[in-house]
Amino acid sequence: MGRMNPTTSPRKILVVEDEPFMRELVCRALDDASFVTIPAGTATDAVKLFRLNDPDGAIVDIDLGAGPNGVMLATRLRRDVATLPLIFLTIKEDPRTVDGPSIPDDAHFLNKKRLSDVDALISVVDDAMRGTPGVVTRHDRTGANPLLTLTQDQVDVLRLIAEGLSNQQIADERGTTLRAAELLVSRTLGRVGIDEKSGNRRVLAARAFS
Repeated sequence: MGRMNPTTSPRKILVVEDEPFMRELVCRALDDASFVTIPAGTATDAVKLFRLNDPDGAIVDIDLGAGPNGVMLATRLRRDVATLPLIFLTIKEDPRTVDGPSIPDDAHFLNKKRLSDVDALISVVDDAMRGTPGVVTRHDRTGANPLLTLTQDQVDVLRLIAEGLSNQQIADERGTTLRAAELLVSRTLGRVGIDEKSGNRRVLAARAFS
C-alpha cells in the first residue's frame, strides 16, 4: 500500500491540484504512507517545483484554472523525464474531453468520485511508482464512464454542445453541412441517453460532458 521499508529512500511525488483542500488531503494521505509530497497549485508552480525537486512521480489534476491544463502540464514534464510515472486525478469522466494532447498510454487515470478511500489512491500511486508492466488503472475504460461508447467525433461534438454552440456553429466548426451536424448531434445525444423528450437537451449534454 505504498508503505516504505526503513532502509528505502522516500519516494518524492509532485501533487498538482488547484483546490487547496483537495491538495492538502492528497498530500496528507501520501505523507502518512511515507511518500514525500511536493504540492503545487498551478501548472507554472509545478514546472518550477519539478525542476527544483526532481520528483519520482506526479499526481496531476486536469482542471487547473487559468493557464495550461493538467494534460498539457504532464506532456511538458514528460519532455524532461520521458519515463515519469503519471497519475491523473480528476472529476473528468473521459480524457478525450480535454483540449490538447492525449494522455500517455502508461498513465493512470483516476476519477475522484470512483475512489473508494485513500488506500485505493495509495495503491495506484505505488503501482505507478513501481512501473509494473501492464498494471495501469484507467477509470475511463470502465462501464462507469458514460462516454465510454462514444467515438472521438461524438466526444468532440458533445464538447461543442457543452460550450454552447448551435448546430450551425458546430457545422461551421467541423466544416460540414448543417444537416450532417444535426444528424451527428442527434446520434451523440442519443448515445448518452438524452432523447427528444429530455427537456433542455443541451443543458443535459453539458452535464454529461463535465
